[in-house]
Amino acid sequence: MPGIDQRVVEKARLHVRRSMRSLPKHLHFHDLEHTLSVTRTALAIGQAMGCTPEELMLLEVAALFHDTGYLRLHAGHEDESASMAATFLRREGVAERDVDRVRRLILATRYDASPRSTLQRILRDADSAKAGQVDFDEWSERLRRELEHVRERPLADAEWASENLAYLENHRFHTEHARKRYGRQRRLNLERVRKRVHAPDSAPPLHQLSRVRFNDRDLSWLSFNERVLQEAVDPKVPLLERVKFLGIFSNNLDEFYRVRVASLRSLAKLGKRDRGALSIAPEKLVQKINAKALGQQQRFGALYRNELLPALQRHGIRIRGVDDLNAKQLKAVQRHYAEAVMPLLHTAAVRPGNAPFIEDRKLYLVCRIRPKGKKRARLVLLNVPSDVLGRFVRLPSAKGKDDLIFLDDVIRLSLKQLFSGHKILDCHAVKLSRDAELYLDEEFTGTMVDKVRKSLRKRQTGVPARFLYDQDMPRTTLRALRDLLGLKKE
Repeated sequence: MPGIDQRVVEKARLHVRRSMRSLPKHLHFHDLEHTLSVTRTALAIGQAMGCTPEELMLLEVAALFHDTGYLRLHAGHEDESASMAATFLRREGVAERDVDRVRRLILATRYDASPRSTLQRILRDADSAKAGQVDFDEWSERLRRELEHVRERPLADAEWASENLAYLENHRFHTEHARKRYGRQRRLNLERVRKRVHAPDSAPPLHQLSRVRFNDRDLSWLSFNERVLQEAVDPKVPLLERVKFLGIFSNNLDEFYRVRVASLRSLAKLGKRDRGALSIAPEKLVQKINAKALGQQQRFGALYRNELLPALQRHGIRIRGVDDLNAKQLKAVQRHYAEAVMPLLHTAAVRPGNAPFIEDRKLYLVCRIRPKGKKRARLVLLNVPSDVLGRFVRLPSAKGKDDLIFLDDVIRLSLKQLFSGHKILDCHAVKLSRDAELYLDEEFTGTMVDKVRKSLRKRQTGVPARFLYDQDMPRTTLRALRDLLGLKKE
């Protein structure tokens, strides 16, 4: 009799998909989505570990059937799953040797089982991969809801957190690939759950299980970008790599607001009839996005100020402020300003009609200045040419040290020279991201290349999508900039 081949695998896929349509409604965790996720993960680990095509087919069939026993019972479902897989394979004429191997693979997923073979270890790791994934909390809440039905009683937050803690503390991955792929996130999940148990007031709140089984694409994307931020948080990542991850996170978020959030704001302008097909009102989704992004930005800032800057300083890389420079460094800054920076500076008054002066994704200083001898102050915009000169200026440094200063601080040191005859009252940095969606349908003539070229040009002066400013900016200055750009408070 033949073993498992591609024909049997295809039939198994179809059989399991059809069978799981009859799953009990209370199975919020052990559903088809979980089965397919385990199957994909098992194949990914198997391929990474060099399994043969025949072994991968065995793995796939076992993964597909490993939770089918839930169709009949909850406790002891593994035995039922193994029996259902064996019945299917024998009906397809598969050799008894392969039938037995699939049965043993499924039985190895029992919580108290000790996987022996490589394939058993792979399937066991795939089945518990959620322990080392960023969406652990979401899947934990699904399991909680499922077990509340099985146990016929609610599970309090403290009780469920303790069960999660016991699970994660006892959990281990059995393959080297899974340990490398999921081990770091498992440790982060364990640390978070420990806080819930031992310091519940300081721990992040549990995610609430949504009635909707699919996450919104934009909120899901923010979760992906948070995973980038987690790499910057991880102290095991090399220091300069952590700084790079901060940069990647920031650039990702910037582009997200330029494209996706700008599109949502456009949808919000549609009439009720045209918005009827949307699952959530665009303005409400933008509010959720802003709340989630703001939390990420706050963690970003705290990480940069409280961890990475001190760590860089311990390694001899110091970001100097305007008051930290010695005489030699101050002279170098003044020379650099006169030779490289000043020829690239442009100013514009903050008044109606000057909004296009603020280009997309470029840094500016908004300065409040007052002519000497007069009482009335005015606001002036000043570009920071970091796109040409870079964000930092290297300073003369002691041996073994690397001192740097922000380009905007170089400009701040020279404002009195730039605005001679004026008193500098205050100066703050701002950055604007404009709508960067490619509205190709609005370009009625020309080739696709022409349409893309025209749409890309519009990015520079598109509708504002995101506005960043210094937290200590005076309210009157902020209000003037909002009026200039036509921004509303969200």
